[in-house]
This record gives sequence, C-alpha cells and structure tokens, in this order.
Amino acid sequence: MANTHCEGTITYTFPDHFIIFRPEESTFYSKHWQSFAKPTDGVGNTEIDFVAFDPRDERIWLVETKDYRQHDRSKPSGIGEEFARKCRDTLSLLGAMQVSLQVATDSDLKERYQFSSMRNVTCVLHIEQRRGRRGEYSIMSPQTLKDTIKRSIRALDPHAKAGDAALLAGCALPFTISG
Repeated sequence: MANTHCEGTITYTFPDHFIIFRPEESTFYSKHWQSFAKPTDGVGNTEIDFVAFDPRDERIWLVETKDYRQHDRSKPSGIGEEFARKCRDTLSLLGAMQVSLQVATDSDLKERYQFSSMRNVTCVLHIEQRRGRRGEYSIMSPQTLKDTIKRSIRALDPHAKAGDAALLAGCALPFTISG
C-alpha cells in the first residue's frame, strides 16, 4: 500500500514506515492551537502542509507546498519569512500536543505520542512556478529561493531545501513528488 498524500494537484509518496500528520486535520490544532496567542488584529498560528516523521531515523520532515503555476503569489510577506513562521508554529504545535493532556481527545492521543522520539528536523519548501518566455521565474529564481530559505530558517535547519520537484529530486529526499 502506497503512503501517498496530496496537496492540491501535487502528490507526495512517502516510505510506508513514515507517519504523516496534517496539522490542519488535527482536532487539537483547529480547536485549541490555531487561535492561541492570536493578536486582536492578526492571525493565529500557521501550519506546515505535512509533518512526515521517519521513526527509523527519528527525523521530522516539515514539508510546505506552494503552487504558483496558475496564480502568482499575492501575500505581502516574504516567502522565507512565511516559511520560517510556519515551521516555528508547527514545531510549537507538536510541543504543545506533547504536554497538553488536559485538552486531549482520543484522536489527539495518537498524534501526540508519535513524534515523541524526534531528534532531527529537515525543512522542505516545494514551490512550483511559471516560467516566462525568456525563462524567467514568476516568483524567484531557484538560487534566490534557496538563499532566502537558508537565511530565513538557518537557526532550525541550516540545510533546508527549497525548489521545484525537479530540483528537489536531486536533494536525496526520502519521498517523491509528482504532479
């Protein structure tokens, strides 16, 4: 049985032993964490698209997907800043799930304990974008994206990975990307 998960039109295939967690589908996230520390004029916590846990390697892969092939980016914040915030907020969510026994539901119990042996974090920003007639990228060049992400997330993962599916295929990821 394949361990496949979709985000929009993009499909990720993870090894069978990986545990995949979608924060947006978590009861704890939606009922408690999303509005935690929410300023009156802003948004609460954000989440990464996939938390992929490899229990053999004790590594968590934080995977964010951005597909700008149909519509260009419209958010005012920088993509590196947004990605760093999502990684930070997701790791704080996982930590809160470990210690918040008083708000646990049965479905949260499984989510809480599956990440307790995490030892390493790898951050991956998968971004697909259009190319112009002269080959220019609609959002940013792969090298600029790579530099921006490394600068934004270096405190957590100095070897963060960023790029489109073709570029990420050369990064020895333990999962595949299609679509």
